[in-house]
Amino acid sequence: MEFINHTPFPALAFGGIDQHDQAFHVLVLRQTLSFESGTLLLADEQAPLCEVDEYFGEMHVTGVRQESDLCQYKPKCDVIVNATAYAPGGQATARIPVAVNIKDSKRRTLLEKHLTVTGPRHWEKKRTHWTLSEPQPITSLTLRDDVAYGGELRVYADEPAAERIRPEQHLTAEQRAHHPDPPNLPVVHTVFEANPLGLGYVEPWMIDALALKRVAAPQLESPSDPLTPFSTYYTPHRLGVRPKAHPDRRKLSGTISTAFIQGDTWLPGEFDFAVWNAAPPDQQIDFLRGDEVIELTNLCAPNAAGSVQDAVGNTVLRLTLPGHRPFALIRFEEGMLLEHAAQLDTLIIDPDRQQITCVWRAIVGVEPEVRVLEARMLQKSDIADLTATATPKEYVATRTAGTTHGG
Repeated sequence: MEFINHTPFPALAFGGIDQHDQAFHVLVLRQTLSFESGTLLLADEQAPLCEVDEYFGEMHVTGVRQESDLCQYKPKCDVIVNATAYAPGGQATARIPVAVNIKDSKRRTLLEKHLTVTGPRHWEKKRTHWTLSEPQPITSLTLRDDVAYGGELRVYADEPAAERIRPEQHLTAEQRAHHPDPPNLPVVHTVFEANPLGLGYVEPWMIDALALKRVAAPQLESPSDPLTPFSTYYTPHRLGVRPKAHPDRRKLSGTISTAFIQGDTWLPGEFDFAVWNAAPPDQQIDFLRGDEVIELTNLCAPNAAGSVQDAVGNTVLRLTLPGHRPFALIRFEEGMLLEHAAQLDTLIIDPDRQQITCVWRAIVGVEPEVRVLEARMLQKSDIADLTATATPKEYVATRTAGTTHGG
């Protein structure tokens, strides 16, 4: 199969296969939009496709900025927000309310999420009970997994605390054999799997064993899920990527059984393509059309271009996606011509970079046999003409008449 990209955007076609060993073609296209001027426009410089997961810093030590565009299919649209929270008016405050709101062209709400961002705070033990300290005032905070609930604990043999930890808490022989940090292995290594990078994770047995009196508390919480005075378990609220190692995401890969390992199928029978959805569950929504309105509250600097202040002083930035519509034009070996809409399945909002990324994907069957797969795009004005004058097939036929690419 030949692939031709007729758009100004990075695009690629590759093969996919499902859990039933059925093959298909995948077309993926990435658009980079800029709002440096306060209006969302196609960027002069288009970023390439993301071919491997990109981290904020060192791999597995920092959070994931974006995952590879080369997944085969996502059943939902991921909305990923990599942002910094800013205090309203730039005035230091203990708590910053932030929000992400997405509406369609008819102003119907598709996504609405609120979080509360706080300054540094701690759980402190006072006699027999724990209290949560009042947050210190801040003017901004970068919202990554290291300020959400989570974390890990390592205790080494030469530390005084090692003597107070019961043997049943120690790493087993098998765990030591597979530990990633030989030869200096810890006696104890426990991890909050939903977010190993965060703050505040404490197992109940740790409190006495480590003689804990003070524990850093997470700085991200949901208004509907407030942090209690001392939480040994809490939801790691986030706006960015939920890592692949998250237990709820990992189980979607299916069972890697001996039968599967020894068999010749590509994927486990229970494999769920939802494993490729990287956003938190409440940020996974139906595929977007590309003309939605995005509203960010206190997620850009108070003086950011295009931003306004609401009635209570919050900084609000409203952006409208441009409405261009990528699609696949399919030329079959038997001579048929078919257009197939691409789905907007990844929206990455990055106010710090003043960019929004739209990743579009089209899934095409291998039967009937495809001779040429073309990436094309209807501009918003074309879509308006299409709505007014012709059916999609009629309109695409007139736009492609006389094309010689691929025959």
